[in-house]
Formats: sequence, structure tokens, C-alpha cells
Amino acid sequence: MLIIELFGPCGDDCPHSIASVFGPVGMTGFSDDWILEYAANEGRIVITHDIRTMPAHATDRIKKNLYLPGLIVVPDTLDIATTVNDLEVIIVCATEAELQNRIYFLPI
Repeated sequence: MLIIELFGPCGDDCPHSIASVFGPVGMTGFSDDWILEYAANEGRIVITHDIRTMPAHATDRIKKNLYLPGLIVVPDTLDIATTVNDLEVIIVCATEAELQNRIYFLPI
């Protein structure tokens, strides 16, 4: 999941891969396609606030039969408590197969 710097590593109990947050660590300026390709190569799920363009790029990947470990879209208006709770549910309950080639929108 793309939350290691945002919420800290989830340790041995976390069933999914962890990736880095791009924006907060100074990696802004990369295209959606580049981020999705990087995540696919690393086998990492992308969590984004970009509701405007990222879902369309992820949908294009799926239509082209390109691997997408998963995309979770979090509106920047969603309160932090709901965001953390919903992400926790997904991290704990969803299997990798349930996240692959799918786009999820919070709140769940």
C-alpha cells in the first residue's frame, strides 16, 4: 500500500506490499502513467487524492491488459479518521487478487 511514509510501516501483520508516498517526499512532477508503471513494476498499490486524472490512467492500463496492483482514490475532502479506518479495512481484509486491476473509491 502506498502509505509507509504517511502512516508508517504496518509490519508483519500487513498482508500487502508497501510503497512510498510520492508527493510528500518531494517526488511531485511525475506523470500518472509513470507512477502507475513504477507501482506495477514494484507490485505496489497506489493511494491517491487525484480523483481527476489518476482513475482514467488506471482504467487505460486495465483496458490495455497492463498490470495494475490496485488504485485507491481518497478524496482530499474525506476526514482523516474515515480515511485511516477505511484504509485499515482494505489492508486487513482485501486479498491482493481483490485489489489487482481494480479502482476503489473511499469512503467504502
